[in-house]
Amino acid sequence: MASRAWVSVIAGAALSLCAVPAAAQDRDQQWTLCTGGPGISDARSIQGCTARIQSGEETPRNQAIALTNRANKHERLGEHDRAFADYDEAIRVDPTFADAFHNRGVSHANAGRHERAILDYDQAIRLDPSDKDVFYNRGLAYAALEQHDRAIEDYDQSLRLGPPQASTFHSRGISHAIAGRHQRAIQDYDQAIRLEPSNRNTFYNRGLAYAALEQHDRAIEDYERSLRMGPPQASTFHSRGLAHAAKNRHDKAIEDYGEAIRLDATNPAFFIDRADSWVIKNQRERAIDDYSVAIRLDPKDAATWNSRCWERGIVGQLDQALADCEESLRLKPDAAYTLDSRGLVHLKAGRLDAALADYEAALKLEPEMVTALYGRGVVRLRKGDKAGGDADIAAAIKLQADIEQEMAKYGVTP
Repeated sequence: MASRAWVSVIAGAALSLCAVPAAAQDRDQQWTLCTGGPGISDARSIQGCTARIQSGEETPRNQAIALTNRANKHERLGEHDRAFADYDEAIRVDPTFADAFHNRGVSHANAGRHERAILDYDQAIRLDPSDKDVFYNRGLAYAALEQHDRAIEDYDQSLRLGPPQASTFHSRGISHAIAGRHQRAIQDYDQAIRLEPSNRNTFYNRGLAYAALEQHDRAIEDYERSLRMGPPQASTFHSRGLAHAAKNRHDKAIEDYGEAIRLDATNPAFFIDRADSWVIKNQRERAIDDYSVAIRLDPKDAATWNSRCWERGIVGQLDQALADCEESLRLKPDAAYTLDSRGLVHLKAGRLDAALADYEAALKLEPEMVTALYGRGVVRLRKGDKAGGDADIAAAIKLQADIEQEMAKYGVTP
């Protein structure tokens, strides 16, 4: 969640409704510009603030207000050095002005300096503990640092100071979800939706929480509401695809992954998850194609190299499969599942000693890996070790009753 906007501050002297001398009119007009508002550009607002800063007529508090407002406008224009110079000067002129610390904290947070932001929010809270927005923004900073319990404490305090805001419930929901408290997250998303039913992101995040609780149909309902509320988003199609896949609706999942890819063809996860659905549908060549794209996008993902190795091994592309397994193991040595995959490749290629070595290495890491147990049993039988082979196959069947049928589909039989 983004930090709330910088706070434009109105000077202590209220504008008069009666006729005033020209000099006073100029001052009031300059303050109107400095405060900003509809129809006032940032450049004009800076001019108004500068006029009051340079006038020499303002109290330290009003100088700090003008400096802070000018800093906000510089920040909006991307003039970060000027903005921080003004925040610093505002704090020097009036070190009791909480808004200067708050707004400087927002700017630090927007630049990714969350620890620095928290220091400023701390000072703003010491000076004015009644400002709910400072607690909210400090909560966001803690969340960015993955300190979600501290973030939730600040969101709680922001809500106590009231009135409640949808963004605070939404942000607290995100922190609860990251901490694994998905039911609590849903309660917060419900509140956020009640206050702001037009925010598509809240529906999307509530969908993620339902999916984490394996309530996939409810998740899909929220993803669909999110999609109806604005331009299509790749992440929402992808998440809906995952929910369909979890319900074994792989045709719909593949359709959603395709839409996600159409919107963003740079995310390897979209291709990996579509490949997994192709595997379930026994369309392994199409799965290999998708794994190949994912590897091009992220060549350092050992798991995807292993997935392509396994599928290539099953369809008989043994040399290519072996190269994939070798690369996967180079990236992640001693990975049990990749050793199992390479064992399959060696077994199908007739390299029994190499297959046995890989299966034994895999089982040393994962003693109940059923495919490795069954594969080792087949190797032992082919090498003449009937007792050892039968024992391995029996152990595999005990762990998974249909392992013989599954391995037969892969071309592996005793």
